[in-house]
Amino acid sequence: MKAGLTEVRVGIPYPAAAIEVIRSELSARLARELVLFGRNMNAADAIAAGIFDEAVPLNRLFERATDKAKESAELPRHTFATIKR
Repeated sequence: MKAGLTEVRVGIPYPAAAIEVIRSELSARLARELVLFGRNMNAADAIAAGIFDEAVPLNRLFERATDKAKESAELPRHTFATIKR
């Protein structure tokens, strides 16, 4: 599996709002590589860089997503929503 921000490779400017998310989540160096040069990464590198939290086999994807949703649902709703904003 490959992941990246490849808009530049197909001539699409990266949206300004999305850039702000990238800036707040990734290092400046990694953001530059992904956004300006359309670099792709494999899953292991994306996890190591903090782009992905984890990778699971396809046959466990629904189960893992359901587990994560249950974890979120157990948190105080108002506090969780405030922190996400």
